[in-house]
Amino acid sequence: MLKVGIIGGGPAGIFTALKISEFSAQVKVFEAGDYSNPRVGEHLVAEALHEFGRLGIPRELLVQNSKACSQVLNSWGRTDLHENPSVFNPFGDGFILSRPDFDHALMEYARSQGVDVQLNQRVVKAEKLSKGWRLYFANESIELDFVVDASGRNSKFKPTPEVGKELADQLIGITSYSRVTDPEEHGECGLMVEPLADGWWYSVQLQSGTWVGTFMTDAALLTGSDLSAGEFWQQRLMESYFTRKRFSASSCDKPIIQSAHSRRLSQTYGERWLSTGDAAISFDPLSSAGIIKGFRLGILAAETIRQWQQTGEEALLDYDTEVQRQYREYLTYRKEYYARESRWPGHAFWYHRNMWPKEIQDFSIRPEDELQVKQPVDEKALELLGQRLPDIDFKALIEAIQENPKAAGAMEQYLKHKGLGKNMPPYLLHALESLKKTRLIELQHGI
Repeated sequence: MLKVGIIGGGPAGIFTALKISEFSAQVKVFEAGDYSNPRVGEHLVAEALHEFGRLGIPRELLVQNSKACSQVLNSWGRTDLHENPSVFNPFGDGFILSRPDFDHALMEYARSQGVDVQLNQRVVKAEKLSKGWRLYFANESIELDFVVDASGRNSKFKPTPEVGKELADQLIGITSYSRVTDPEEHGECGLMVEPLADGWWYSVQLQSGTWVGTFMTDAALLTGSDLSAGEFWQQRLMESYFTRKRFSASSCDKPIIQSAHSRRLSQTYGERWLSTGDAAISFDPLSSAGIIKGFRLGILAAETIRQWQQTGEEALLDYDTEVQRQYREYLTYRKEYYARESRWPGHAFWYHRNMWPKEIQDFSIRPEDELQVKQPVDEKALELLGQRLPDIDFKALIEAIQENPKAAGAMEQYLKHKGLGKNMPPYLLHALESLKKTRLIELQHGI
């Protein structure tokens, strides 16, 4: 009988285990904790009930550990709050989970179905054997035929040196919890998203009455602020308009910091192993797709292992192809959604998410357009542009525009300044678009 070990007892790991238990295999789940520590990530879309049905999990497990999310409020790209009622979702209301209660209940259900879940078993070493793996824990080890890494976006499982992590950003979430028992005093208790210059707020009230407030930002913005996480959280709370109303009359717990970056493994499989859930690909919490992605990839991982027993590595390759496809699709969605917020183009958080090289047909500046440099020139914005397109001398480009306002003439002037003749460097057109996007230049008129 095939012996499968799963590292991680979150949604992806448990769903993998439940699906594997349906066919002839022995499965063990190794969870590093005991589900007593806070677990951030509360929103689950309504489609999750379909995934529960695929494995025969009773919907009561979800209902008892959550409350309905009938509305999502956001001020993304606007100054007022916009409501997205779930009546427009054909699947109905989503769910606000009480985590880690939900994860613990899911684990207990898996145990009731015969899945062996080992708590407080942190894998400290993985050794490749001729036909399998040996996993080491604090006081013991175990031999397995196949290993599934479902240990999350901060996974330490590194089966081979060639498998690398490719990060799209350095997003973190700074989360604090607060008990406010009077929703009337603090407005609607649904999920709310509010962007600011240095990131965006996510807040919601849990079933217990506890409020969760998470500020999503880049790690460098926190470390470069010379503030503690608590001070940074409080300062951004005061900068908000809608979110602070939810926390203004409450005392908040000491914030916790968790990584929330988007990233993928360069390869999600190898000899007798694969990664699933956030260990394989992790999404920005803005997508609200992290947990349901874990459900679906967990089921797919289990089905892949069953197919691997019949066809070998071909099944693993097909799995990797599908996972990478999903990640590319997600990046497209992520780029489009962040582009809807254009109020702070010169701030590092938004700039790094919105300055993407474009196709030539998507350029908005034409050769005959006349450009004007906005005064005074924002030196900080120029520095950010230089980080994104280091081959371009943006100060020289600004000077060229001032000398020759017509777009085509400005580029010729830049080439002359840099001694490049007619050898246009890569991304010079993108540089012009970036100056316009960050509002360092304006279009005057065009023919």
